[in-house]
Amino acid sequence: MENGIYYEFISIPCNKGRRLEYSMPLGILWGTTPLFKIYKGTGLFKLLERDEVENLLLYSPKDPIDYFLSIRHDPKLENKGPCKPPKDFTLYIICKPSIKEIREDSKIYECRNIEIFKGDPEPYSRAYGCLVEMLVVITKMKAGVLDQRYSSYLDFLRWCIERSAPRSEKMRAVLNYVMQSFRDLEYSA
Repeated sequence: MENGIYYEFISIPCNKGRRLEYSMPLGILWGTTPLFKIYKGTGLFKLLERDEVENLLLYSPKDPIDYFLSIRHDPKLENKGPCKPPKDFTLYIICKPSIKEIREDSKIYECRNIEIFKGDPEPYSRAYGCLVEMLVVITKMKAGVLDQRYSSYLDFLRWCIERSAPRSEKMRAVLNYVMQSFRDLEYSA
């Protein structure tokens, strides 16, 4: 992995070698000591605040639809079990989160005591990258960090997904579900 690049993972907190029943997408800024930001109001922020997290399991799934399952807190990802990926992976990391900086709306953590486990890497398509970015934006909107002005950016990301996966019914179905989540968010504002 290259320094200075964000890598998207699904984060699952662990305690005493067992997964806790929570998951969410998490961007890690890779470097000598990887960093990540957690916004107030997220479940992981609350778990870290209560000091319930011994380690974080960060995994890059073979099926990027798992990012969507993690944002929905799907039981397929969150059943308790050993601190190992719940599904097939291309890479997973176990690290100990350590606070580096406290901000008004978030905390920056360092990933310490890193263990890296490699699986069978597959190419990561532009469509999946755009889907992950779309989910990140919607999550930030739900957390109140971004406002509705980002809807034109979501339109661009939708175009990116449609253009990059023109024959994928599975991707189209997920995109429709995600866009409905965004429309629900617009109406609730």
